[in-house]
Amino acid sequence: EQGFQVYEFCDGLEMPGRLESVLEGASPDRPRFLLFHLMSPHGPFVFHEATTPRHLEALGDDASGPYPPALVFPYEGEVITEPAKARLRAYYRGEVEYVVGIVGQILDQLETEQRDRPTWVFLTADHGEEFWDHGGFFHGRTLYEELIAVPLLVRPPTGAPEGAAVGDRWEPVTT
Repeated sequence: EQGFQVYEFCDGLEMPGRLESVLEGASPDRPRFLLFHLMSPHGPFVFHEATTPRHLEALGDDASGPYPPALVFPYEGEVITEPAKARLRAYYRGEVEYVVGIVGQILDQLETEQRDRPTWVFLTADHGEEFWDHGGFFHGRTLYEELIAVPLLVRPPTGAPEGAAVGDRWEPVTT
C-alpha cells in the first residue's frame, strides 16, 4: 500500500460496494489511479452458485451437487482422474465468469459516478493457468502459451483520440 493515498484490501465481491467511498475520498482536482487486483480465479477454485453450476452442467454433471465449496490443487505426482480434471476446469470457468461480473459492476459504477472525470481503464491478468495441456497443472513452473498469453484490454475515456500504441508512440487508427 506504500505510496497510495487510499489503500483498501477486500474480497472481490466487496469491491463495488467499497468503490464509492474510495472515489468520494479522492481529491477531485488530482489525477487518480485505481488498481483492482482480483485474486479469483485462483486456487483453490471456489464454487459460485451463480456461475459454477452452468459449467458443471456442460460436462453432464448433476449441478445440484452436493459439490465442495472449493477444489484444491492436486499434489505433485498425484494421479487425478479425467472427471476430476474436468471438474477443476469447470470450477475455474465459474471463477472467471464470477470475476467478469465483478469487473462489470465496477465499470458500471465508474461510468455512473464518474461521468465528468476522464477515466482510462486497463484490464489484464498476471498469468494464465495450465490444465494438463503439457502434462502440468497450475502456474509458475513453465512458460507455455496458456500461462503467458494474457489479455490486455484498454478503454480510453470518452472523447479521447482513437489510436493504437506502436512501440513508444501513439498512432491514430484509420478505418
